[in-house]
Amino acid sequence: MITGGSKMQFRRWRALLFVVSFLTLFSIIIPESTIKADDLEDPVQIEDDSPYEFVDTAWCSLSITSGSASVTSAIEGNSKVTSISITVYLERFNNLKWNDTMSWSHSGTSQYNIDSTNVISGIYRVRMSVTATSGGNTETFDVYGNIAVY
Repeated sequence: MITGGSKMQFRRWRALLFVVSFLTLFSIIIPESTIKADDLEDPVQIEDDSPYEFVDTAWCSLSITSGSASVTSAIEGNSKVTSISITVYLERFNNLKWNDTMSWSHSGTSQYNIDSTNVISGIYRVRMSVTATSGGNTETFDVYGNIAVY
């Protein structure tokens, strides 16, 4: 025989089961958000409505396969820019902060690939520090790429 307290507990479990079942069914029937799989694979980018004065496009990405890190970065100035320099950093998360493990510097507008950098197990990200100049004016900003775990 079910007592008063047990009935109340049974009703709560039944209500919880109903809610979980409803949410599961709802998530199966309703399509996922409008984010497409292709959107998730694109690197972080700044384009079109660039918040920067001298740079139209800036992005960087990281992939790690079998202990080898590959970094790709690209920078494109607008018609106002006279010079661009970038430093790309491979950073490892350690002791609750991001630490630079390697860096590469380039000047000019282009896409740069850095391949076959050996890494040890850990959590990594790529950061690109940009300095763009036009006349006597300079803007400096950082662009962060994806995080990769090895």
